[in-house]
Amino acid sequence: MLLIWGAVVAALLLLLAQRVFFVQGLVAQADEASRTMLSELDQCRQRLGLRGQIALRLSPNATTPAVCGLRRPVILIPQSLASRLRGADLQAVLFHELAHIKRGDLWINLAQTLLQILYF
Repeated sequence: MLLIWGAVVAALLLLLAQRVFFVQGLVAQADEASRTMLSELDQCRQRLGLRGQIALRLSPNATTPAVCGLRRPVILIPQSLASRLRGADLQAVLFHELAHIKRGDLWINLAQTLLQILYF
């Protein structure tokens, strides 16, 4: 039983590593956001009291806005959506993603995933 458990844990850890590389690829393929969007991000970041650097990139492959990266967070916005986001809509998306960063949701998600792997 211990060998079976170990094999399943190893397989799940490999799947987690594959997901990490996939997300890194999404970030690497994404383009820099416009100065207007970066300025809006900076204003939203300051209003939430976030001090660290947060990147904003436009992804041709992302399907929804998302935050990636534990130490250096990057907000990915689909290019198809970015062209339609203006004013309050852009702020709403940015505030939502910044809230994930402020609450530490990515760290909690990682801990939850690791616990699920260990206690499958």
